[in-house]
Amino acid sequence: MRILAEVARRGSIAGAAQALHLTPSAVSQHIATLEREVGVALLERSSHAVRLTPAGAALAAETPNVLARLREIEATVHEVGGLQAGVLRVGAFASASAALVVPALTLFADRHPEMELSFVEGDPEDCVPRLRAGELDVVVTYEYDLVPVSRDAGVRSVPLLRDPFLVALRDDHPLAASERVALEDLHDARWIGEPRGDCHLFTRRACAQRGFEARVDFYSSDYAVSIELLRACGAVALVPALAVREPPPGIAIRPLRDSVLARRIDVTHRSGGERLPAVAAMVAALTDAASAAEIELAA
Repeated sequence: MRILAEVARRGSIAGAAQALHLTPSAVSQHIATLEREVGVALLERSSHAVRLTPAGAALAAETPNVLARLREIEATVHEVGGLQAGVLRVGAFASASAALVVPALTLFADRHPEMELSFVEGDPEDCVPRLRAGELDVVVTYEYDLVPVSRDAGVRSVPLLRDPFLVALRDDHPLAASERVALEDLHDARWIGEPRGDCHLFTRRACAQRGFEARVDFYSSDYAVSIELLRACGAVALVPALAVREPPPGIAIRPLRDSVLARRIDVTHRSGGERLPAVAAMVAALTDAASAAEIELAA
């Protein structure tokens, strides 16, 4: 049923396979098995696309309700049984993984050696749907200042820390010698922005707040690429502190003056997940790792 729901969400077997880290053949086999179990066709297949039949659409629509009920049962069983052997599946975006998630996984493994851990790196737009579908148990997410994210009733987020934004510019830039940089002093700069929808408008809104329109000529989600663009093109960028804990050679990283901008980093799980001892234990481990990272950021 999870696979069917993913096919419905992605609109193709290949898209579902990629999202679920399966082969298209495996997805087709699971759908065929489900069709045999329910006794009706669930997909209409053509040479170019697949479409759910009315029966398939009805079953896919009920999948979230079925999975939610199963999670309630699972929570009840775990409450009775306590933290026992099992698998906890964690997802997180790249710049939080090294600073927060790896230390948290280490803490969790030391505290609960009977539990098995798995981890996948991915942005919230990829991981949160997998969380809802029951493929992940805990996800580290973010929300940028000035770019609010719509809240999903099916998940719950617990704040971990605020990750401040810094200005990254080439070390031969006239403002590189400053202890702090005012955004308005970069009104004529060429900017690097984020292409992802959940933070795409951040740079433009931050600059507009300081009275000018940012000229965003470059877009990259990869901070290594952004650094190379800084070097090659003399552009500037707003970068979160966790992503640049060690300033790259030839690049100056400066705090903002007269402006406090950050992204809030959360640990997110399905609603009711706090009742699961393993989820609660991972939230505690991430909270401890975040406290250590926050001290490091402040220093």
